[in-house]
Amino acid sequence: MPSLAVMAAAGKTSAPQHSISVMTYNILAQKYAQSGWHNYCRSRYLNWKYRKALLLQELETYDSDIICLQASDDVSALWLSSTVSFPPEVEVDVFSRELQPRLAERGYRGHYLARAYGENVQGPLEGVALFYRTSVFELLQQRSFTFSSADTNPPAPLLPPGLSSSDGEEDVEATPATADAIAADTAPATSATGSTAAATVAADSEADSDLEVWAATADGGVAAVRARAVEELGAIMALLKHRRTKRRVLAAVTHLFWNPAYPDVKAFQAAVLCGEMAAFLRQHAGGSGGGTVSGGHDGVSPGPAGPSDDVSVVLAGDFNSLCRKRVPDVFDPKIPRGRDGLVSGVYTLLTRGSLSPHHPDHPASRRRPGETSNPDFRGVELTTAGFKLASAYCLANGRDPPLTTRTATFAGCLDYIFVSPQHFDVTETLGMPYDMPYGAVRDPLSDVAFPPIPNEVFPSDHVSLVAMLRFKS
Repeated sequence: MPSLAVMAAAGKTSAPQHSISVMTYNILAQKYAQSGWHNYCRSRYLNWKYRKALLLQELETYDSDIICLQASDDVSALWLSSTVSFPPEVEVDVFSRELQPRLAERGYRGHYLARAYGENVQGPLEGVALFYRTSVFELLQQRSFTFSSADTNPPAPLLPPGLSSSDGEEDVEATPATADAIAADTAPATSATGSTAAATVAADSEADSDLEVWAATADGGVAAVRARAVEELGAIMALLKHRRTKRRVLAAVTHLFWNPAYPDVKAFQAAVLCGEMAAFLRQHAGGSGGGTVSGGHDGVSPGPAGPSDDVSVVLAGDFNSLCRKRVPDVFDPKIPRGRDGLVSGVYTLLTRGSLSPHHPDHPASRRRPGETSNPDFRGVELTTAGFKLASAYCLANGRDPPLTTRTATFAGCLDYIFVSPQHFDVTETLGMPYDMPYGAVRDPLSDVAFPPIPNEVFPSDHVSLVAMLRFKS
């Protein structure tokens, strides 16, 4: 596997005493691997038995202290943390029952959050998973939440029916009556009740209250679903204590909305996520000051907020957002002139701390055919609730990878490890399995020599990212 040789030729990425290693990886849920979207790949390489061997090899080789996985279904998460193969029909309770002892054998403790779907979704639920090495970290607090559980003001942007399916690879009807979320933790954590989410997200009979079906417009437009930032998505947060240095680390994993037509929803989700992280820290880390901010606990509404200054932050996942877009497309027909092109709303928000209502990805500015202005967001700046973050790859290399995902029709950088730069130096990053072009990459699909994945060598349609982070004095 080419990527394995770049950072970990000798095997494990052992972290020095004052360093930690972090990995993020969208491992491609098996039901999507065989959905027909990857017909450029031979079926034998899409087989779970074949893919899981490569995935496990990659995880074992990097052996990171923190592992953030996305698009992990019950089958994937179970096998990746054990030596036993489970049937595709495995349920979430099997995950909870079987994963904990297997993870203990491997030195990890972990938490899993499944997406919430409508009744007509077939196959195992997939979601996100957060693992950490128990010899390196002590768990202080943990919480999982869905974006639908977040109490935000203004409420989330509108979505038409059918767009709350995962990664656009299943035709899922959005039904308000079935916005249930399932969270399965591989190890018990102390209950933590935050301002907007429970310690773990479970099936909620009152889920209907999180959704409103908005009537069709007078001219016959389609009905819209107000899903509070897409009901099935969410994040896992864990407040950890580094055993050697006694430093506290907030580790979080997320997977933002897939649809490229809705960058405003993604930006809103990112703001909500930061607000939830800040509220989580205020409750459990004993700090209140993190700098001047213009948003409240939800990252949207006005009010004082701010994370604890002495807690290091690692936020990783598939953000489904390009750091930069330099080629116009149907979603953004006009790209600003200049070297940077269009920096996505999510990337702008997370790296600058706020997103102006004038940014084209802000809910107040983004328009789709037939849509009118969203008055709820006029003049409202989205914020990170005081977090100051930077991309680990950009800190280490001066830029983000031109692509972290490659299919037959798309290539781009969607995956990131964001860190608090005031707390960490990035000493190493896993090199990309392709030659980095010199200078700015205009179109990764044509400018980067890398084949569509998955294939014989790469088991997912994303590549993994790994960063070595050293605590600053």
